[in-house]
Amino acid sequence: MELCLGSLREWLQQRNQTETEYINRLELYDWFKQICKGLNYIHGFGENGMIHRDLKPDNILFSKQHIIKIGDLGLATDTPYKTHTVGVGTKLYRPEEQNEKSYGKGVDIFPLGK
Repeated sequence: MELCLGSLREWLQQRNQTETEYINRLELYDWFKQICKGLNYIHGFGENGMIHRDLKPDNILFSKQHIIKIGDLGLATDTPYKTHTVGVGTKLYRPEEQNEKSYGKGVDIFPLGK
């Protein structure tokens, strides 16, 4: 397990408290790409793949080298398209499909656009 220095939530809060207008868009694009690659890895892990079900800024972590890590797999499941617990995950980042008993990996895509 690697020590992470902070979360995307913390970075966003710190960014919102500063007056600076400088944003390194290339770095932000790289972070988004890393998040997508990590999610792709989770979705392909194991025989059926996994569903994270609670992707949010608090669970996007930064390593010392600013490599993105996806954390908190406590709600992850490896049974796609079967009956699931309804309404798990953080409400703000949960798509409507997650309020149904049957949903798939697509529920992890919704929070990427929030």
